[in-house]
Parts: sequence; C-alpha cells; structure tokens
Amino acid sequence: MNKIYIGIDPGVTGAIAILHDDDSGFLEKLPTRRVPNKSRREKRIDGREFYKLIPKIRSTVVLEKTQPMRDSAMTAFSMGQSRGILYGILDACMMPVFDVTPQQWKKHFGLIGKGKDASIAKAVELYPRWKERIGRNHNLAEALLLARYGKDLGL
Repeated sequence: MNKIYIGIDPGVTGAIAILHDDDSGFLEKLPTRRVPNKSRREKRIDGREFYKLIPKIRSTVVLEKTQPMRDSAMTAFSMGQSRGILYGILDACMMPVFDVTPQQWKKHFGLIGKGKDASIAKAVELYPRWKERIGRNHNLAEALLLARYGKDLGL
C-alpha cells in the first residue's frame, strides 16, 4: 500500500505538501480567506478549503511546531489560530499529527543555522521536478521537507 505523508508549514502564508511513497504528490499554499473585523480585513486559514486538500485515507501528518519569537501579540495569536484550525480539521479526519520543531527537521537535513534559501535549495535537490512549483517560496519548500522528514523517519 502506498503510504502518504503530509507536511504542513502552518500560518496564513504557509503551505501543505502531500507526498506518496513513490514521491508523487502535490504542493500547495494553504488556502486562506479574508475575514472582516472592526478595524481591518484579516487573512485566516480557510478550513473548508483545507479539508478538501486532505486525502480521505489515513495519512501521517508532520506539522511544524512554531513558537512566537519577538513577534507581536497579534502575530502570535494568528499563528495559534491557524494551528488550531489545522489541528481541528486533522483531528476530525482522524489523522495522526506529529509536531516537530524547526530544529528537529532542519538538523535532519543539515539546515541548522542556514536561511530560507537553503531550505529551497534542499527541497529542489531532493525533488528537482518541483523546482518551478517551489520557485522562491520557502513555505512550499519547507512543507515538502516536513513531509519528507516524516517519510525518512517512517512516522
């Protein structure tokens, strides 16, 4: 049976990679929608569209465990909200979710202390046919590396 690995770089600028054992799959930005509030329109993960991307068979999900750094409270709240939406949908789909820190998966690929361009280069090295799709988008590259991390570890 062809196992499926899902890598998710969370957040409103994040991405999802779905990777099969044979390295086929797809790579997309996380779907978002604009939501009005009192002072401005904000972007939020579109849960309905995200649900449509999830395979209907049990898959392994590797979700990057992000923590607020020196960002604003609004950024931290937005990231927490995004992760909550993703977790809720994945839980409803009965998908096992493995939280991994950036340090864990980056160490696996030799990317500790390296910038976003290094993530892009590593993803393209592993999956050259997706070079154009990845382009300069580090979120797409990192979602793909997260899926590959799950595959490499046999999660």
